[in-house]
Amino acid sequence: MNPGPSSDSADASFLAGVPALIHRYRYGLAALSVVGIFALSSVPFHDPPRFRGWDKQLHVVEFFLVGLVILNGMTAGFRRRSWLSLGGAWAILIVLSILNEVYQRWIPGRSGDWNDMLASSLGGSVAVLLGAIVMAIGALRSRRSSREGPPSIPP
Repeated sequence: MNPGPSSDSADASFLAGVPALIHRYRYGLAALSVVGIFALSSVPFHDPPRFRGWDKQLHVVEFFLVGLVILNGMTAGFRRRSWLSLGGAWAILIVLSILNEVYQRWIPGRSGDWNDMLASSLGGSVAVLLGAIVMAIGALRSRRSSREGPPSIPP
């Protein structure tokens, strides 16, 4: 008796299409992540937040993740590698972290904090640095493969 296709193969086939979806909607994901930053910043705090000791770490992680999404959009899914796109992503993240803290000054119970801006900038900078490392490794691999040439076929 054949039980039919397993759910594992169905899960694997679904996951195989995820990179293509991310690549297709990379600009929308980048815009959605920016909107998400400002949506989270719009929540007024009347009581002290429960994550008071984790505030800076949350800024680093939040902007690291947003940085990866923006970097993916700027570099077209790492297919067109460009150092200019890394600089553009980094500039967007720095400006976004500054604007986020300035924006919070007008939200009740929130305040703009330079230390939060620095933590956010650090998270975004680490994402861009990771992107630079990935791009450098890819460039080295492509140079190596172009120097070696096509594989020779023995007679």
